[in-house]
Amino acid sequence: MSIRRHPTPSEADRIAEYNDMLRQVDNIVWRMARVFGRDDDALVDDLRQDILAELWLAFPTYRRKSAVTTWAYRVALNRVFVSLRQRRLSFVRLDESHLAIPEPDADPLIDRLYMLIDRLDDDERQLMFLYLDKLPLAEIAHRLKISDNAVRQRLKRIKIKLRRMNNEEE
Repeated sequence: MSIRRHPTPSEADRIAEYNDMLRQVDNIVWRMARVFGRDDDALVDDLRQDILAELWLAFPTYRRKSAVTTWAYRVALNRVFVSLRQRRLSFVRLDESHLAIPEPDADPLIDRLYMLIDRLDDDERQLMFLYLDKLPLAEIAHRLKISDNAVRQRLKRIKIKLRRMNNEEE
């Protein structure tokens, strides 16, 4: 029988703060894992776990100078890029699409959109991720360190590109 140690008050506070932060950023974590994990459910789960672990490790360094969502987005994006780079170096990706079991209440339009987004460049996917997260254009511009006009123009080009890709496949 092992004795379970109860967290100290400072550890309990840290855990409570972390859980509060997670409630605010969970949608960002899930969406980022899905966008960059593409159509590979195992990769999506792995990325989500990697992001959550990285947020836990980085949480003590959060200085509250920016919104927690902005901080979490940066930490998550960096973790995704590191995870994907490590995977590319150590694994060969197998095509297991014939083994995929569709989600019972999956929306085919949403799946189609993610499939098209999957074919975009990393920068374009990143922009679409923020746009689909319904962030204001000014916030997207701030996070990507570009002007509002550049965000508008890039979104316009990406939407045209997505329409063209969709029409080509129909």
